[in-house]
Parts: sequence; C-alpha cells; structure tokens
Amino acid sequence: MNQRSDKVNVQIQTSAGNTINFNDVEYGQTTSYQSTAAGNIVATAVIKNELISPTAKFYAEKDTRTTVIIQTGIPPTIRIDQ
Repeated sequence: MNQRSDKVNVQIQTSAGNTINFNDVEYGQTTSYQSTAAGNIVATAVIKNELISPTAKFYAEKDTRTTVIIQTGIPPTIRIDQ
C-alpha cells in the first residue's frame, strides 16, 4: 500500500532468489497479493522525486498474508503488517 503522494515502485526479493515487482503504485493504491515461499524477504521502495529508497526485511510465514506499506514521513519508511 502506498501512503505517499508520489508513485512508488516496490521490489520484493525472496531468499530463494525470486523477485516480484510492483510498478507505478499510486497514492492510496493497494496491489494484489502475491505468493512467496516461506523465508527471508527484502522489500525495497523506489519513490518518485525521492533520493532515499527505504528497505525492510522480514520473515514470510507459510500461509500468512503480509502487507508492505510505504509510509509518509521524512525520511520515507516501510512498515510491514503481518
């Protein structure tokens, strides 16, 4: 979910080496859920008009939904809701 006023590109990198990309996520937009194997995940957000690309690391549990939220604020941050 993008809480920032600018578009965001989000990359999800799994410990198995797979990558999921969400491009041009608009303000207030929530994307569809994607499946990953259980394991360590790194989420990176590239925000239009920002120099900082925040990252967050978390462990994805089997059969659990996780929401990656790009938050407002300076510097920009990512919150993980599990």
